[in-house]
Amino acid sequence: MSKLAMRIAGLALLVLGQTQMPAIGQVQSMSVLAGQMALDYSRNALDADVKYNGKTLRVAGVVMRIGKYNDGQPFIMLLGTKTDDDFIRANMKSNYQSISKIKKFDKITLACTNKGKSSGELTLECTDVIYEYAGPHHYSIERNGLYGYTSQGTGEVVFFQYNGVENGRHTLVSFSYGMTHATFLFCKEDCRFVDTSDGQTFQVQKGTILEGVISDMLAGALRTSR
Repeated sequence: MSKLAMRIAGLALLVLGQTQMPAIGQVQSMSVLAGQMALDYSRNALDADVKYNGKTLRVAGVVMRIGKYNDGQPFIMLLGTKTDDDFIRANMKSNYQSISKIKKFDKITLACTNKGKSSGELTLECTDVIYEYAGPHHYSIERNGLYGYTSQGTGEVVFFQYNGVENGRHTLVSFSYGMTHATFLFCKEDCRFVDTSDGQTFQVQKGTILEGVISDMLAGALRTSR
C-alpha cells in the first residue's frame, strides 16, 4: 500500500472514530402536539406513519374525555385539530389512580408509542403521564367559536377567533375592543413575532392578552372556528 493510500485510510478511521453512530436497537424519541399529529395524519397517513412509528413520543394535548374499557383499562381522549369529535385515543397502561386526577380541558403530556390511524381514529399506547398542569387556558369566556380574554388592566373582554394552522402558519382574527372590522394576525413556530394583515410585524410582549391567546393556541386549547 502506498504512503498516500495509508494516509487516506488512517484519516478515514480517524473520522469514523470521531463520528457518533446510533446504537443498534436505540429507540428515538420526539415531542409533538396532539393537534399537529392529528393534522399530519389528515394530510398523509403514510407519511405520518413514517414520522411517528417506532419512536417514543411525548404527546402534549388537551383532555376532552377520560374513561375505561370493560376490562378496566383506562383511556384518555385528546383534542385533535378541528372539531369536538376530532379526538386522539390514548390507551393508558399506568396507574388509574394517577389518571383520575386529570380533568376535562387539562393540558397534559403523555409518554406513548403510535398505533396509527384505523377506521378514522388515531390511537396511541401510553405508559405514563409525564406531567400535568392547569394552564394556560387564559380565556374566561367561550361563545360560538370566539374566545374572550379579560384585560387585567381595564377588565374589558377582548374576543379572538382561531382559524387554525395551514402550511405551518397560525391565523387569529381579533374583534378586540368593540371593533367592527376584523384584524387578521399570523404567526409561525413559537409565535414570538406576529404579522398583521396590513403588513406590520411586532414582537408579542409578556403579560399581554395576546400572549395568553398564543399560549392557549400553541397548547391546543383553541378549536378552529371554520
